[in-house]
Amino acid sequence: MSYHHAPQPRRAAWLFPAALVTALLAVGGTVFFLLTGGDDPEPAAASTDPATTIPAAAPPVVTPAGRITTESGPDDGSSVDVSCFLASNVGPRKEFTIKADRTGRHDFSQAWEAEGYFCDVIAVDGSPQEIVTPAGDREETALRATGYADDDISSLFAICADVNPAEDYLKPGYEMTTERSDELIGALVLCPDQPLSQKWRQLIQREGGPAGTTVGDGLHRVGQLVEPGTYTAAEEDGCYWERQSGAGKALEAKFVAPGTRATVTVRSGDTAFLSAGCGGWKRA
Repeated sequence: MSYHHAPQPRRAAWLFPAALVTALLAVGGTVFFLLTGGDDPEPAAASTDPATTIPAAAPPVVTPAGRITTESGPDDGSSVDVSCFLASNVGPRKEFTIKADRTGRHDFSQAWEAEGYFCDVIAVDGSPQEIVTPAGDREETALRATGYADDDISSLFAICADVNPAEDYLKPGYEMTTERSDELIGALVLCPDQPLSQKWRQLIQREGGPAGTTVGDGLHRVGQLVEPGTYTAAEEDGCYWERQSGAGKALEAKFVAPGTRATVTVRSGDTAFLSAGCGGWKRA
């Protein structure tokens, strides 16, 4: 549909003799030429209005794998909503959104600060569901560490969000199983700085077995299953490792993106070495 407006009355025009107008234009052009040196006029400055300014492209970032990416890409991982009771036990359950950054690290800090207990996954990437399928390199590595039969890592998100110190597996006398140990290793890949992670490391440190020139995935005591020295990982599919102290602290931790063969130097002062998704290590 088109709209027609009534024509507006024109304003009366000032009338000049044609010869006078021509003379004025000629003089004006000569003055402009002399002032500018005959060059074309400078272009108008770019608008500084935020609404019209086009932001510059993000600078390139060199990843540990030596590949160049930019910070403008999507986050490397799932966005997961969890629901937790609070330590204060006041009111209903509270929901928290756990997002990954461009390195695949998830931010659980809101759930930790609120002291979330008995957490469950309720949504993934904005869609109501309880199953989390790995969406980034770190999540894929965490899945391989657990040995889960399916591709659901929702349990790892629930474990990472939960800071309840009275969980059964944290109680004295709890008999740690291989399955539970592997699950905690997967959780360490996903949230290595979780408030309970120091206790996790103490629980899953394995003892016994001769030291050798090859080391598999898992958590092993230095001097028993792994000797001090420099080791190279067998796989390049994404790898997480830690050097640990006797107090269960991570002396050094690193996630290596796919496409790079990880290398680590285990030191004589280390108590344990953790490997997840690396496919074993060979001593140099």
